[in-house]
Amino acid sequence: MGEASPRDHEFLDWYSQPNNRRQIGAVWFEEWERDHWAKDVSEPEHPITPEEQAKVDAYCPQIINTLELRTGKFKDVAKATRERLLSDFVGLNEFKRLYDSTSGEDRTAIIRAIGTVIERTEQHPQLSADVIYGVRHFVLIQGELAQIDPSIKRLSRTQLATENETLNSAIRSYKVSRSNDTLTPERAAQIYQSLRNTPSQASQQ
Repeated sequence: MGEASPRDHEFLDWYSQPNNRRQIGAVWFEEWERDHWAKDVSEPEHPITPEEQAKVDAYCPQIINTLELRTGKFKDVAKATRERLLSDFVGLNEFKRLYDSTSGEDRTAIIRAIGTVIERTEQHPQLSADVIYGVRHFVLIQGELAQIDPSIKRLSRTQLATENETLNSAIRSYKVSRSNDTLTPERAAQIYQSLRNTPSQASQQ
């Protein structure tokens, strides 16, 4: 039996089935979590300047108020209306709008501020979860996600993240999404090959 290739018709046909993709994703997630997520968090090579920190500090409350719909046209809406809008994910949409409005130094600052808000779990675990869910759905480049990863990784190792169901779910969803981003076709084919060579799996083919 030859080695599977990402371009093999047999592999592509098998991989086109959602359940099979999930099977490979589960195997890859365990590898990724062990080999990448478990690594220690390294400190940034270049410390942030006071001017850069001031920008970050300005964005932190803006992120929180945006998520809670306490800015702009939503600032004076009734409590019941705000709660309904929040349940419809309007706060997350406004958060994305805020993020999309930035570029250059402001984009760098808001990414750092996102990490800061995520780690302030004692103040607002639900908000930390909302930020994580929001970031997961943003169209971020790998470099931007890499800047947010350490904050979520530190948060994932706290007792509160373990005990708070909403926070724990948000972190796991983020981790699954990040691991999927790094699953190459070549590695998927290798996992398929190992599953195909396992008797219990072979009987299901």
